[in-house]
Amino acid sequence: MNVEELFDDQVIKADMVSSVPCRFKAKSTVEAIKKCKRFNKTIVAGGPLFLSREQEFDDVDHLILGEAEITLPAFLKDLKERKAKRIYSSDEYPDLSTTPLPMWSLINFKTIQQCHCSPPEAARLTANFVRSS
Repeated sequence: MNVEELFDDQVIKADMVSSVPCRFKAKSTVEAIKKCKRFNKTIVAGGPLFLSREQEFDDVDHLILGEAEITLPAFLKDLKERKAKRIYSSDEYPDLSTTPLPMWSLINFKTIQQCHCSPPEAARLTANFVRSS
């Protein structure tokens, strides 16, 4: 795992598991998915790894592809109505001036490792331009 090990008791307690890994974390992501499936957990995933290789992850129940500000609301609405689809995607980019800032107090900066996306993937994710508000 990127930050810390995923323990069985954490998976058992979860209603649903989500993952947003970079491509270089594919091996540990596959291991985490297998662990979660052993406990019959619903898996929601998104991020660079799944954006470029979604067909390789049949065990993932729901894929949130593209910008979550665009795709996540539709998924959450459908999930609440018990009609969630497997894939939610969009090529749109959100207006960053309306995107809330992260809750920095929840982030342990001492343990986070930098994402090392490949140049083609990074270009696809950023559409080859810098987005700002």
